[in-house]
Amino acid sequence: MISDALAKTLEDHKLWLASDGKDGTRADLEGIDLSECNWSGTNLCKARISCASLPFSKWHGANLSFAELRDACLVYARMHQVDLTGSDLTGADLGDAYLPESDLKSANLSRAILNDADLSESDLSQANLRGAELAGANLSECDLSGANLSGANLTGANLSSADLRYAYLAGAILTSANLTGADLEGAVICGAHFDGAKFADGWEIVRSES
Repeated sequence: MISDALAKTLEDHKLWLASDGKDGTRADLEGIDLSECNWSGTNLCKARISCASLPFSKWHGANLSFAELRDACLVYARMHQVDLTGSDLTGADLGDAYLPESDLKSANLSRAILNDADLSESDLSQANLRGAELAGANLSECDLSGANLSGANLTGANLSSADLRYAYLAGAILTSANLTGADLEGAVICGAHFDGAKFADGWEIVRSES
């Protein structure tokens, strides 16, 4: 439940967005501590939420496009169908978060923690996932075309039927990852590790690509 003070912040932010910054006030929630809060359906486009503590929070259908969420704690957050287009999630902790069918196009997720997160059917095209932790993450049917996954840890991740066309996977760790049906056309895989990774028809690569 959102407090009266936060409701006022959201109203002021709505006015700020509608007036292109001429009226109202941009929402500044940096460092806020509100675990388990329900933000479903809220519009926090371009809001400042960096370093906020929001574990177990709910964001179904929320608009967080171009928001600043650097180093935010969103572990176990429920973020089904959330708009995170162009958002800055550098270093954010989204471990075990639920983000299926979300829009993270061109988002910055460098060094973000997404271990065991569910990102199935999400749009991560052109996203920056450099050095991100994605061990055990569900990325099935994700659009990762043109994404930067260099140095990312995708150990045991589910990338079945994912679109990885022209993705940058240099130095990425895909040990035991499920790549069944994934499209790797034009992907850069120099230095990537595919030990035990599974591809279509049960084919397995048991050596590292270099």
